[in-house]
Amino acid sequence: NGIQLNIQQDTNSDQPQGTITRQDPRDGTPISQNETVTVLVSTGPPEVTIPNLAGQNLNDARQQLQQLGFKVNVTRFGPFNKVISVNPSGQAPKGSTVTIFAGF
Repeated sequence: NGIQLNIQQDTNSDQPQGTITRQDPRDGTPISQNETVTVLVSTGPPEVTIPNLAGQNLNDARQQLQQLGFKVNVTRFGPFNKVISVNPSGQAPKGSTVTIFAGF
């Protein structure tokens, strides 16, 4: 079609990697031959460090992870509210789910 595509990385996006987050000219705008369309493509959500929460109170750990931008699941082993471990550990994309294993 004679249209040039200019692909740029969008490092500020929380959208999944590879998602087009913006284009110029906008969708539906008429363009001519030899024009350039610029698209911004998400590099994915930023990686966030998951703190070591072993031994902490379950509710405190849940709140800390939520403040970091994670969704939280809890798996219990027994009636107590002490964090045993979390999965994943290290780093994970902001907005992903971290499972807290608590109990004993």
